[in-house]
Amino acid sequence: GDWSSDVCSSDLHEGMIEVLWQHGDHIVSAGVDGYMRYWDYSALDLAEPEDDEPVCHVAPAKEYKIVQQGAEESAVKVKTMHLDPDDKYKEWLVQDDAGGLWRINPADLTSRKVRDFHAGSIVGSDASPVGPFVASAGSDGTVRLHNLENHATVYSQRFPQPCSSLIWAPPVVDESATTVVVGFNDGVVRVLQQLRDCWHLQHVIKPHTQAVTVAKFSRDGKLLATCSPDSLLWLQAVTLDKKGIESLTPVGFIKCKTPLLSLSWSLDSSSLMACSAPANPGAEGEVLEYAMPDVAAIDTSTTFDITDHVSVKPYVFEQKVVEVVKPVKEKKEGGEEEEEE
Repeated sequence: GDWSSDVCSSDLHEGMIEVLWQHGDHIVSAGVDGYMRYWDYSALDLAEPEDDEPVCHVAPAKEYKIVQQGAEESAVKVKTMHLDPDDKYKEWLVQDDAGGLWRINPADLTSRKVRDFHAGSIVGSDASPVGPFVASAGSDGTVRLHNLENHATVYSQRFPQPCSSLIWAPPVVDESATTVVVGFNDGVVRVLQQLRDCWHLQHVIKPHTQAVTVAKFSRDGKLLATCSPDSLLWLQAVTLDKKGIESLTPVGFIKCKTPLLSLSWSLDSSSLMACSAPANPGAEGEVLEYAMPDVAAIDTSTTFDITDHVSVKPYVFEQKVVEVVKPVKEKKEGGEEEEEE
């Protein structure tokens, strides 16, 4: 938060300075403390330190704090800022670290939030089977509901860990199609229900020790499969009621040689197809078929490891080398060659 040169030094901001921009006769700075400060360039240029102090202190010409309105006002942590050097649009754009986009009027230094976005990568998204809605999950730990008709974010909820995957439950699981399953980096799976103005947390389970990368419901809606870089394939028995998922009961886990990257259920829900990661760099992954066991016949009173109860069938695909035959060149009259089409 310090700016220093040979002649002057000043405490610009509390914390990281994210933007430093020359604008006319001023230098504009902005940081994670939410302040935009104007520094007179001529004052900086003419500033000289006192004899008994090696630095000189310069006060800002003016300043403005961008504040998020709500139950409790909080400073907006500025991440990037685009200035309008020619004053053509009479406004500046500021993006905060929470994914918000703000318009700043430099004349009266007022601010207005325009849109909310994910602050980081989007790790999963899925569309509602019945309505004009899309749910998205981000590495910032937020799960958002978007309306495709008016191109607006309906609402958003932040969780303590970054998200890693998201699926919308099919109508066979929830007839009202308001259920979303979200995986997180700490191995937690949360089941959320879409309400009018917020997500309602229905269930929380922690089947994995690392990020939940894929979650898939069986075609009949009775099983939920999840996988992770921890090389485990977990199965949960799904109990349904009129409101959707009543409960998730662990069936057990299957130890895999390498992490699974994708899952797809058969039409009759009797088997699960999976693609595995290669064992080492340069090696090839596998396509595997897991035959689902009789859940009622498995005894999990001592362990949830059901690897020995599940048969695995690998599929081997051969890559055929196709020989490219070059066209034969025929000679024209006069000795010139012509390619045969």
